[in-house]
Amino acid sequence: MTLRRYTPHNCPTCGREFHVSDHPKQIYCSWACRPRRSPAERLWSGVLKGDGCWERSSPYHPIKIDGRQTGSHRLSYELACGPIPEGLYVCHRCDNPRCIRPDHLFLGTNRDNQADSVAKGRAATGEANAHSKLTAAQASEIKAEIANGANKTHLAVRYGVSRAAIQAIAKGRNWA
Repeated sequence: MTLRRYTPHNCPTCGREFHVSDHPKQIYCSWACRPRRSPAERLWSGVLKGDGCWERSSPYHPIKIDGRQTGSHRLSYELACGPIPEGLYVCHRCDNPRCIRPDHLFLGTNRDNQADSVAKGRAATGEANAHSKLTAAQASEIKAEIANGANKTHLAVRYGVSRAAIQAIAKGRNWA
């Protein structure tokens, strides 16, 4: 049986002597004596900066600040541009969720973010949307029947959707 060796060390923060058992990385006597890195230091450590996007290891990686977590893209924007107004989102111009490069980020509402997603072809619309109950062919049939004066409530029952869904198709808000 091998006996552990305990080597005396002095903590660089408080000066207290403590003993380390064959663990060369232990420098401080306790977790409390470890120096705290600033949120900015924690954000930028491990970021791969290139000519394009500056990427963190995982998308929307949260960073804890004063007991609350914030997304790394939000912290990057705040450090570069100041506080984010209540209710606004930090959106990506580059469409790369791992990117935290400040000039690739912009503020917008949830509606702005969704419109940006649709404009760039990233949103699942029509039959590609997993929640869609109708096909494009059924939507066309509904439009034709509405044009011929069909009752919207009866159409809703027949196609298994709400009357509001039929109304949205009639007004061109859905399946335009």
